[in-house]
Amino acid sequence: MNTKQYRYVLELARVKNFSQAARNLGISQPSLSQYIKKLEDKINAQLFIRCGTELKLTDAGEQYIKTAGAVINLERELKSRLDDINKGNFGTIKIGASPYCSSYVLPKAIKKFHQEYPDISIIIEELTSQEMSQNVKNAECDLYIATYSPEISVSLNTAKIRNEELVLAVPNEFDINGHLANSAKKDNRQFPVISIQEVNNQYFAVMNEYTVMGTQFNKICETNKLNIKKRLDCTKFETIIKAVTNGIALALIPDTIAQQNLASDVKYYSLSEKTPLRSLFLFYRSDAYLSTIAQKFISYLT
Repeated sequence: MNTKQYRYVLELARVKNFSQAARNLGISQPSLSQYIKKLEDKINAQLFIRCGTELKLTDAGEQYIKTAGAVINLERELKSRLDDINKGNFGTIKIGASPYCSSYVLPKAIKKFHQEYPDISIIIEELTSQEMSQNVKNAECDLYIATYSPEISVSLNTAKIRNEELVLAVPNEFDINGHLANSAKKDNRQFPVISIQEVNNQYFAVMNEYTVMGTQFNKICETNKLNIKKRLDCTKFETIIKAVTNGIALALIPDTIAQQNLASDVKYYSLSEKTPLRSLFLFYRSDAYLSTIAQKFISYLT
């Protein structure tokens, strides 16, 4: 099945720019322009019109990409079914994931999975929340994993993988560690337990208030009447971790990250106060074909 023309149009509709679409597709911009022109002549319909610096789909274009998406999905479903029949433990799984999950949740599961199924290829597509919803609607991936379950008008199979606890990360060189060690309590938690009040008036690296984590942090401060000093405000957990390991500030982070960064230059503490839990969700279209190898991978996540 030759679906090149559909992929070209879908990519152009996605980025709304010939040059960017051509780069993403690995062809020259003139070649893509010529290809679209020939296609429009062939079907006797204009698919795109130019609006300023962007391209916009015509009514015919809207209908074309709707059908093109369905054809691409049928091709992928056919390939998955044939892989199951003919290849057994060979094939490909495509996973849509939030940047956080692709960095901190999937690698551990993929490592264990490949120990048993080394010949299965895994493609990870990092998606923003908006991209995730559109991707799920189009059923472009086999599985999805994120810190939320999207509310969209399609039927989904959803499973909560686990809840994450927020823990305090403190640079090892900070003097406050001596005080925290003296006040910490031991229980069945993974780290020594302290009260969040012990770090009142300390410098913190925080996630931007428009992120889920940033909203949770502000709620914790408000609930516990905590006065903190923001030394760094950012949008990525990688930046937060670097800030702590380089002795810039304290931070609240999910325990998933803490467990993967048990470095000697950072000390971690569980909190005695009740804090919001972050939930990790696995979901996939209930009306789409789920290959045998994708079903196998799920068991390594849940």
